[in-house]
Amino acid sequence: MSTKFAPAGRAASRSIAMTLFTIGSIATHAAGQTTVGGPILDDTTWTAAGSPYQIVSLVVVGDDATLTIEPGVVVECGDGLGIDVGSASFGQGTLIARGTAAEPIVFRPSVPDPVPGQWRGVWFTRFAVDGQVDPDTGAYVSGSIVEHAEITFAGNALRFDEGVAVVRDAAMRECGSAIRANLDGEQQLHLTDVQSRDCPGGVSINRGRGHVLTRVDVSNGGTLLFISDAPDVTITGGILEGATTAGFRAVRTDLLKVESLRVERNPARGMSVSDSEDIEIRACVFVDNGDTGAFLSTVPRMRVIDCEFRQNISAGGLFNGAAGLNVFRGDDAVIQGCVFEGNLTRGTDIDGGALSLRITERASVIDADFEGNEAFGNGGAVHVEESPGATFSDVRFRDNVAGARGGAVHVVASPDAMFEASTFEGNAAADGGGVFVAPGSTGISFAGDPDARRFNAFAGNLADRGQDMFNNMELGIIPGPGDVDASNVCWGTLVQFEVQQRIWDGFDDPLLGFIVANPLVECGPACRADIDGDGALTIFDFLAFQNAFDAGDLSVADFDGDGALTIFDFLAFQNEFDAGC
Repeated sequence: MSTKFAPAGRAASRSIAMTLFTIGSIATHAAGQTTVGGPILDDTTWTAAGSPYQIVSLVVVGDDATLTIEPGVVVECGDGLGIDVGSASFGQGTLIARGTAAEPIVFRPSVPDPVPGQWRGVWFTRFAVDGQVDPDTGAYVSGSIVEHAEITFAGNALRFDEGVAVVRDAAMRECGSAIRANLDGEQQLHLTDVQSRDCPGGVSINRGRGHVLTRVDVSNGGTLLFISDAPDVTITGGILEGATTAGFRAVRTDLLKVESLRVERNPARGMSVSDSEDIEIRACVFVDNGDTGAFLSTVPRMRVIDCEFRQNISAGGLFNGAAGLNVFRGDDAVIQGCVFEGNLTRGTDIDGGALSLRITERASVIDADFEGNEAFGNGGAVHVEESPGATFSDVRFRDNVAGARGGAVHVVASPDAMFEASTFEGNAAADGGGVFVAPGSTGISFAGDPDARRFNAFAGNLADRGQDMFNNMELGIIPGPGDVDASNVCWGTLVQFEVQQRIWDGFDDPLLGFIVANPLVECGPACRADIDGDGALTIFDFLAFQNAFDAGDLSVADFDGDGALTIFDFLAFQNEFDAGC
C-alpha cells in the first residue's frame, strides 16, 4: 500500500466541508432514486434498493472512509462530474465496487443522449488506498477494487494517479480513455478480463512495475494498449483490434512478457516495442495488420516463440520494414517455432516480405515456416542486413516471391550468416529465386553436415538469373572472401553442370565470387530410426526413442504421425529400425 497523507481527523474534515456552501455529502431520496454529491467521510454503502444514484456534485471519498457499491447499482453522473477516491483536502479513501456477472454495477451519464467524455469518470488519486492481491494466487485481498462494472461515456473511465485499484470483469465503452494510469515506481496494477470498445485513448499505463494484465480486450481506438517506463510487465491473453495508431506500444519496458495475445485487424501497426531489454513474446497471433505485424526496435535479448504472423501488410515509407516481424537492433534475438504466411511488403523501398533483421547481432531463427510471403523489393520472406552471425536452422521457405532479389532470402552486409537443414522450395524472384547474397556477407555458409545428415535443400525455385542462388559479392583481389560455401547441399541432382545452371556466380560474371557447390549430396531423407544421429542403428536409438516418448516430444517420437504418442509409435519405430537405413 502506498504511503498516503491524511488530514487531522474526521472532525476537521467535516468542518472544512461545512464551509463550502453546502458541499457536505448530499443524499436525498426520491421515488426510485438517490441523489448524492460532495465528500463522503464515513463508511457508506450505495445499495441496490437506493439505485439509481444520481451524482449532482463531485463525490470525494476521504477521511479513511470506504464507499461500497453493491451489485446491480446504477450510478448516473452529471456533466463533468464523477467520483474521486482520496484527495489532498480530505485524505485517504477506498472504493469497493463489486458487482456480479448477473448484476453488474453500471456507471453512466445522467443525460439521455450522451457523448464520449460527458462525465469525468472514476479517479483514484495518490490518496486512494491501493488495491492489493495475494502474490501467489492473485486473489483480491484489500483496498480499492472495481469488479463486474460497466462504464460508458466517461472522459477517463478509470484514472489512476499514483493510486491503484484491482480491476476485474470491467467493460468500458465510448469513453475518452478506458484506463489511464500514472503511477509511482513500485505500484502494481492488476487488470483481469477488462474490455474497452470505442475509447480512443484505450488503456495507457505509465511507470510502476510488475503489472499483470490478463485477457484485456481493446478495440477501436488510436493506440489500444500503451505501456512505458514500467519494468516486469506480464500480459496474458486478450485481443487488440481496430487501432488507428498502434495495437500495442511499449517503450522502456524491460522484462516484458507477452503471451497468447491476438493482435489483429488493425489498420495501423500491430505491435511496437522499443528501447526495452529482455523481451519475450510467446504464442501470440498477428493477423491482418496494416503497417507491420510487430516492430521491435532496440530490444536486446528478445525472444519470439511459437507466434503466428499472417496476412500483415507493410506499405513502405520511413521506418517501415517487413510486413510480419521487423527487428531493428535486437541483439541476441531468438525467433523459434513461428509461422509467417501471406505477409506482403508493398513498397519497393523496403525489403523483407515477412521478416527483417537489421543491425542485429547473433540472431537465430529456428524451426520456422515462411510460406506465400511477398515483397515488391528484395527478400520475399526474409531480409537480413548488417546482422553478423545470423543463423537459420530447420527453416522452411515455400512459395515466397520477391519483385527484385531473393525470392526467399536477401542477405546484405551480414558476415558469417549461416543456414542449416533448411528447405527452399517454389520461391521466385528476378535474381536469386531462393537466395540472393549481396556484398559484405563474407563467410556466409549453406554447407551441410554429412555425418548428421543435416542438409539445406533447394527445389523448384524460379528466377531469370540464379533460380536457386545468386552470389553478388565481388571476387576480390584474394580469391575466397567473396565465395559462398554451398558444399553438401541437396540440389536434387548429383550432376555438377545441372547445379551450375541453377546458380549465378563467378562462372556467369567474372567480377563475382563463386558458389562452391562441391561436393554434392544425395537428397534422400535421413534415417528416422537413427535418432542419436551416429549413422548406425543400435540399442542407443531405442533408448533415445524411449526418452523422447517419455518426454512427450512429438517431433521425435510420433512415428505414425497422428499427433499423439501411443503404442503404435513403438510399432512404427520398430518397423523402421528393422528395415534399416
